[in-house]
Amino acid sequence: MSYYLKNITLFLLLGAASFLFAAGRIDLNRATLGEIYALPIDSSKAVAIWERIMYEGPLKYLYEIGELPEIEPKDLVAIRDLVRIDPPRPGDERLDRIDDAYYRIENLGTEEGTNVGLVDEWIDRLLEPMNVNDATLDELMDLQNVSPADAVAIYRQVKLQGAIRGNRDLRSVPGLSSWGYRNARNYLGYEADDIEKKIHGSYTFRAYNTPFFYDEELAIDQDVLIDPRPDVSHKLRINYTQNFKSGLLWHRNLGEETFYQDWMGSKVPEFKWFAGAERQMLGPVRIDRAYVGNYQVSLGQGVAMESGDYFSPRYSGFGFDKRITGIAPDLSRSQEFTLRGTAFEASYSKFKAIGFFSTQRKDAILNPDGSMNRLITLVPRTDEDIYPSIQKLENGDSVYIPAYDGNQSMLDAVREVGLGGEIAYRPWIGTSIGFIATEFSYDRELHPSLGGEYRMDALTLDTVPKDTVVSVYSIVDPEERDEILSDPMNAEILNGYNSDQSGLWPDSKSRRRIFGLNMATVVKNYSIQLEYAELEKTGSVLGIGDDPHGLVASVHAQWNSFTMMALYRDYDIGYDNPYSHGFSNYSRYNGTLYEDEFYLSDPIFAQLERNASGPQAEEGVYFETRYQMSRPLLVVGELDNWTRVADQADYYRWVAKITYHPVWPIVLRLRQKLQGRWNSNPEQAAGFQSYENRINLEYRLSSYDELELLYASGYTRFTPRPRLAWDSDPTGEHPIDAQASSPSEAMGVEFRHNFTPRLKAKVAWLIYDGFFWNFEDTEFTVLDGRAARWWFSIANRLSNALSVNFKLTGDSPFTGTFVQARDNNAYPDTIPGREYNGDNVSKRNLSFRIQLDYLF
Repeated sequence: MSYYLKNITLFLLLGAASFLFAAGRIDLNRATLGEIYALPIDSSKAVAIWERIMYEGPLKYLYEIGELPEIEPKDLVAIRDLVRIDPPRPGDERLDRIDDAYYRIENLGTEEGTNVGLVDEWIDRLLEPMNVNDATLDELMDLQNVSPADAVAIYRQVKLQGAIRGNRDLRSVPGLSSWGYRNARNYLGYEADDIEKKIHGSYTFRAYNTPFFYDEELAIDQDVLIDPRPDVSHKLRINYTQNFKSGLLWHRNLGEETFYQDWMGSKVPEFKWFAGAERQMLGPVRIDRAYVGNYQVSLGQGVAMESGDYFSPRYSGFGFDKRITGIAPDLSRSQEFTLRGTAFEASYSKFKAIGFFSTQRKDAILNPDGSMNRLITLVPRTDEDIYPSIQKLENGDSVYIPAYDGNQSMLDAVREVGLGGEIAYRPWIGTSIGFIATEFSYDRELHPSLGGEYRMDALTLDTVPKDTVVSVYSIVDPEERDEILSDPMNAEILNGYNSDQSGLWPDSKSRRRIFGLNMATVVKNYSIQLEYAELEKTGSVLGIGDDPHGLVASVHAQWNSFTMMALYRDYDIGYDNPYSHGFSNYSRYNGTLYEDEFYLSDPIFAQLERNASGPQAEEGVYFETRYQMSRPLLVVGELDNWTRVADQADYYRWVAKITYHPVWPIVLRLRQKLQGRWNSNPEQAAGFQSYENRINLEYRLSSYDELELLYASGYTRFTPRPRLAWDSDPTGEHPIDAQASSPSEAMGVEFRHNFTPRLKAKVAWLIYDGFFWNFEDTEFTVLDGRAARWWFSIANRLSNALSVNFKLTGDSPFTGTFVQARDNNAYPDTIPGREYNGDNVSKRNLSFRIQLDYLF
């Protein structure tokens, strides 16, 4: 026994001596320049060591400094007993997750767009992973790129096993697909978070002056486009532990002035804010989430209710554009179809309840008599006088209308009061049956007329004014009214919802009620979802099919390397619900009068179509499949066929994508799309076909550097229209007579270099001719024209809690030669300070984007 005691004592003494000896040496990774100067080496060599650690990151081994040209072998011998290399301090995990989020967004460059509103939300959710062992099934189902079947598999494994202890346990969950595992691990933790700082949070500053797309400029006040103010936002989130959260956002759109509000007797800029609690027990009831302030609501598949201003095509709720169901804080840039008030999400036994109440003022177009025509998302928000006191008549004359003295503004024109929610029953894991009801009331009557006639008292503009009564029309230019009302596509506008009935709010003068049924279940590797909603008009609450409806039903099946989904959607022409964000290919009002600003009494009304977030009235079937054929080969296919309800036009969209890794450093991405409108019925609108091809070749270099080459081509071909080009063939039926084609082509190169783990830069150059879309760093851009374009970005992590991203973009169009084709080729009225296209004119654009993220 004494022998063992002696050995243990000797071992402890040696360990203590080693510890004291090591403690006496300086850690180079944490040493100041003065401490390195004190070592027995020249000052120039001390500076070289300090700069190596400062600008290239901490050392892993002492002998790494031997790679510096200033350091000789004798220098290593001189200092090796005086220094030590401790493991580098870990960077802030949340900042690492921000980098990962942006990296994932950049890799969406081969996709056809993304939901802008969700990008900020996913970045926020990456900051703090949730403990998988405490997560509810709803929280797991909300994870990006995680299917309901994957979420059910994880949830059941936690219940069966008691806990998932790490990635290895997660990977071995029965029924969890490989794709689901690779995505779920980004958002999950495995231990109860022991946060050193009870109060913690993040701050984000973002500013940019990226120009509006050309199509958007046509629907914006031209004065705003003269040296517009940059888009700026400040976002602050403050959390206490992980269960109490708050935040605020101030945001100003590009070209927009700052708007103020009364706040405790003072004028302060308008801002969003929220405060709330999560995962709290109230007796037997679990309060999953409860918020006051600004929040967002998404129920089911978004057919009956989902807040937000952004439209996402083919929003299935799977993949990157995963729908976040229930309630969540709203610090997004949405401004019109948002909610402010109070909301809760609670569960008891097998029941789930979601409720919300909201009241705030909304922007809206008013009719000439002061009733509400439609809610409108204005970007930028401008204080436009939509009914000047001098009004133009059908015959081109003008009159003075005293009732329109002052400014007839769209800003905060109506008050909206909304309430509703969902009650769901969950008989077993993965199955839910829910009932949805919402009501939105307004303090003005709702009459969405198109070219409606309103009789107004007026005075002529003669030398001696005379009393008269004139007709003023809503929305449309009076001189164009007779031409446009017969267009069948405008049926989507003409079937808008009218109301002069009061709602539950006593002061309301109109209301909009939606009732819906939401069902979902998971059977092994199959996920089945269905949501049906009706807009109450004349039918009964319990009746089915007696009011305009929206329907989305889907089946999703998955195996380890293969997934497929089938989805059916059907929207009535009269399902006019601005809070609907269900699946569709086009947004509401696409192809209608609202698309053509030159038909409208004010071009800004075209933002009804430009910024529409709801689905168009469509009926069709969508298929999607993803097959990992082998480790180097991935195939993705999309097939969509649908009918536009307004004019019964038949559309199709087929996409194939291939990702191939012939060898590890090389990635080849191929994408081909065919989209169009069938031309089988001569009574339908003219058909078209659009082809799009894209090739991305990525070469991954050492140190995570990357070189990418891009080539894209395509064209859109329209049905021949001989009446526009004289009859070269006496019959006028030759297939190439007056055939229009709009080709496009682009090629470019992008290079990414990592100077250090904390400092990264990217540079890209491309040329394009025609329509072209692309991801540039973290921005999604849509371009049209003929130009050369370059951009440069740099990302620098200045400390463990602070990072900065800066991007500079230049666009140099080729010289254009054309004249105004409308109004008999007359030149438009000019506005001082604004540039105009004309003969031999070329306009160069330079824009910037900067973002700062700070964690505390």
